[in-house]
Amino acid sequence: MKNVVVISGVRTPVGRYMGALKEMAAYDLGALV
Repeated sequence: MKNVVVISGVRTPVGRYMGALKEMAAYDLGALV
């Protein structure tokens, strides 16, 4: 098994706090990138 390293975070353009994407689960948002 290979090691996984997170290099940097990514933000969605409309995913602000309590914004339009607040109902989406984290794994659904992660699938976008």
